[in-house]
Amino acid sequence: MCPECGVYLSSLLRDVLPTGTLLRSGAYRVDYALGRGGFGITYRAMHVALEQAVAIKEFYPQEYAVRASAAGTLMVSSAQNEAYQRALERFTWEGKILAGLNHPGIVRVSDLFEERGTAYLVMELISGESLSSVLNRLGRLSVGRTLDVLEQTGHEVKTAIVVALLGVSPEAARARIAAAGGVLREALKDRE
Repeated sequence: MCPECGVYLSSLLRDVLPTGTLLRSGAYRVDYALGRGGFGITYRAMHVALEQAVAIKEFYPQEYAVRASAAGTLMVSSAQNEAYQRALERFTWEGKILAGLNHPGIVRVSDLFEERGTAYLVMELISGESLSSVLNRLGRLSVGRTLDVLEQTGHEVKTAIVVALLGVSPEAARARIAAAGGVLREALKDRE
């Protein structure tokens, strides 16, 4: 078991794309797996033409799919296909929303594509310690540090929620949030 993320290494290694795997017609080359979450595997990869390191998240929910070893394609049983397709559509929809967000506290999405029976999100590769690693090391964050983390990401999370719920652009969502914030501030003033 990985001491950093808690994943079972034997199952991770069985399911990951091999080093050197080319994606998106050779645009990206997989270096190695960074970790696995509930909906997929994240890889360190290289944008071949730009010689730039990136992170690629592969949609791979273990409860629905297995990897066909030879080609690396995900296979889904007919009994699970409908649920898998719904989850895949949600993954790509969320990827499109994330690609429209621009905030220093949220990873930047630069590409989204489908192949091998699944979808991939290409993101900037961010170095440094993960939040789970910090929590494992420190036990828990102080209230002040927790509030700092929430403040850093809160605005863009609100934007993503408004985009998702209303189906508007990130710019329109930000304008609506700003307008709603002004209304809320005025309402709070009235209660003082």
